[in-house]
Amino acid sequence: MPDLESQGTPINFDQLSSSLADHLYDASTKVNSVQKLLSRQKARKNSTKLDYRIVDLVEEAAALLKQSRSDLQTLLDWDTRQLTKQQVLSQERLQREFDQLLKQFQSQQRDLAEVQHAVLIEAQKDSNASSSERSHLLERKNDYDDSGNGQYESLSEHLHHKQLTEQLQDHPSGEFRESAQEQMLDVVRQEDVDFQQSLLQERELEIRTIQEGIAEINAIFRDLGTLVTQQGEQIDSVEDNVTDMAANTHSAVDELVTANEYQRKKRNWSIRVSLLYIMKFSHAAVLALASYASALDLSSFSQLRLGLSGLFDKSEAAHDYKPSNENQRMAQRLIGSVASSLGQTWDQIPDNAVDVWAEVLEKFPDSVAELKFKAKQSLKSSINSFSSPLKSFATSQEKPKEQTEKEKEEFEAAGWEGVVVNQALPNHSLRFKSPEVLGVDSTKQYSGYLDVADGKHLFFWSFESRNDPKNDPIVLWLNGGPGCSSLTGLFFELGPARIDKNLKVVKNPYSWNNNATVIFLDQPVNTGYSYTEGDTVSDTIAASKDTYAFLKLFFQAFPEYAPLDFHIAGESYAGHYIPVFASEILSHSDRNFNLTSILVGNGLTDPLRQYDQYAPMACGKGGAPPVLDDDQCQGMYNAQPRCDRLIQACYSSQSAWICTPAAIYCNNVMIGPYQQTGKNVYDIRTPCGKSSLCYDDLDFVDKYLNQDFVKQAVGAKVDTYTGCNFDVNRNFLTAGDWMKPYYTAVTDVLSKNVPVLIYAGDKDFICNWLGNQAWVRQLQWSGSTGMANAKVEPWLVDGKEAGQKFNYEHFTFLRVYNAGHMVPYDQPKNSLAMFNKYINGNLKLK
Repeated sequence: MPDLESQGTPINFDQLSSSLADHLYDASTKVNSVQKLLSRQKARKNSTKLDYRIVDLVEEAAALLKQSRSDLQTLLDWDTRQLTKQQVLSQERLQREFDQLLKQFQSQQRDLAEVQHAVLIEAQKDSNASSSERSHLLERKNDYDDSGNGQYESLSEHLHHKQLTEQLQDHPSGEFRESAQEQMLDVVRQEDVDFQQSLLQERELEIRTIQEGIAEINAIFRDLGTLVTQQGEQIDSVEDNVTDMAANTHSAVDELVTANEYQRKKRNWSIRVSLLYIMKFSHAAVLALASYASALDLSSFSQLRLGLSGLFDKSEAAHDYKPSNENQRMAQRLIGSVASSLGQTWDQIPDNAVDVWAEVLEKFPDSVAELKFKAKQSLKSSINSFSSPLKSFATSQEKPKEQTEKEKEEFEAAGWEGVVVNQALPNHSLRFKSPEVLGVDSTKQYSGYLDVADGKHLFFWSFESRNDPKNDPIVLWLNGGPGCSSLTGLFFELGPARIDKNLKVVKNPYSWNNNATVIFLDQPVNTGYSYTEGDTVSDTIAASKDTYAFLKLFFQAFPEYAPLDFHIAGESYAGHYIPVFASEILSHSDRNFNLTSILVGNGLTDPLRQYDQYAPMACGKGGAPPVLDDDQCQGMYNAQPRCDRLIQACYSSQSAWICTPAAIYCNNVMIGPYQQTGKNVYDIRTPCGKSSLCYDDLDFVDKYLNQDFVKQAVGAKVDTYTGCNFDVNRNFLTAGDWMKPYYTAVTDVLSKNVPVLIYAGDKDFICNWLGNQAWVRQLQWSGSTGMANAKVEPWLVDGKEAGQKFNYEHFTFLRVYNAGHMVPYDQPKNSLAMFNKYINGNLKLK
């Protein structure tokens, strides 16, 4: 980019920031290339050859960083009173990018120094080889300089000279010795010696140049100390490195002089190979002074690296908006850097990804900045493994392993009653105990963990039916989020007890375990009492695998439940989970339980249809008074077409590059206006409380479950219980899972004659009944026409109209009057009536 000041042009902030952004982009590209080459170099063990493209790229990156430092200094000196808010944000962002890039560069140079040192050591070892072999190493260096292919010697030449040396050793005297010596001396020609003499002189000059540059580099970092005050400690370290590198450079010059004299006297080329590496090592070490940074400001995008792998198909979407050039460049740098770190190339990224991300960056930078991740802390269990040492307690399909007395004592001291393993699931086990001491219910109950070899631990708590546990159906309950604990369902909605303000257990007369055995599962990992010591889960498909393993082992542990009807029920993001989990279950012909039906309450299943209904719901079309004024409503309607196109692009591509920004955009334009009113997104009738989930009473549940005696009783192994883990939520968002078309799994479930009930409280906004009704009417399956034209009928409870329903064959939709997002919480009696009818075969809820 041109220097504007040198051309006599007044400096423009936007032009300078654009120039700096380009410099940083170019530097990050080179840093990424260096990283790839370093990785390849490290993979070549015992190598005496260095790919010199690394050093060239390092020099180029260092030069760009130097120029960037100067430009950044100018930007930071700007009077902020003369800048717009957007320019101040740009100023801060560019400083952040520079800091990050510098930090990665430092780390990279340390790696380079280690590689150079390793090569030097190998070269020194190689110097003990035969003189003919060593001479040709450097001879092939000349070939490298000519051809650029980085190879010092050909196999045939290497073997030829090695053979001469071996023959010479085998014939210490005589005619053959003289002949062999003559052949070897022919290799060492005078012009080669002269060339090497000039080469050494050139290297001496290069090192002197490097010495002269040390002062300049030192000055750069002193400037950096005033430029970025938080890097003060790093500057001290850099200055120490300058001193060390200066000494190393002097040492290298001395070695060169000594080697030169040695070469003159002995005509031995072996030392030149070592000198070559010494010189390059010193050079790289000095370059390391221009250090400290990451390829791009990815502090806001650290978890894109966790969730964007493997989903890079092409897609097209109409685009009616053109972001600024600066945001286009930001998006390009973001995508390029993340893709590079994942080993992806641009031809694997959807064509419109840059435009989509640029628009999101321009319109909703704060939302993008929230894409951060911090793994949930957890306490490791006192027992190291629950798959192998505990098998002596297992109800298993394989012969259990004998357990030591100490292991038995530890297991029994923790209160565990048993562990289940299965030959078909070698990486999973299930441990359980009875927490009846807590008095949550008088029925038989179990809590415990599904343990996975990759470090995941999923918590469950089950309660037998209060009625007839030997014959009543089994139900798995799942809350949504993603990342919200199913213990919210247990203690706040449909479980056997509630928690009052004094943290006392209060019996729930409308519990769903009145006529069914109910299992509450905290999934995915890091939700509620679940935790991980290793892998995490960031998408619904992956979560389905662990859930199936849990169910298989649960019904193996309690075989008396296996012949009974089994249903999966849940709400909110369970509109993603349940159809996919059911489809996963049905794919296993060897399953040891009967999937009878699925029930989803106020779920998110088909975003394309459901997001269309946010504006109508907020603007008085859903049976509740409008929350927004006319201008706000019109703004939502105006944003709807763009949101639709983004979601459709996500559906077409199945790519996180499109699905993630689609979620960010649509959540901001379709949900954001409602949230700004202060209304409860889960109940359009009420204001949002102080709790992050709007219901202050949920704090009672959190406090109860964080008590040590409760955690000990249920066997929980986390330091802190939280009702919703928003890190899990962000992980699913950045993985692109939020906007995926999982409604197709409903089609699969229906095609296998498994009944489906979709119910929705009609005062919910976030997963409102209008949206759920829309996708149910439009779902493509064998009964599409019948469902689209199904007649709406009143739903009666005790002779009173409690909602509306329509049905075709084994697919049913129910609108529940005067209920928000959590139907069992707002309408406990009516929700229990719905549940009991449905699980007992009354699919039409008559």
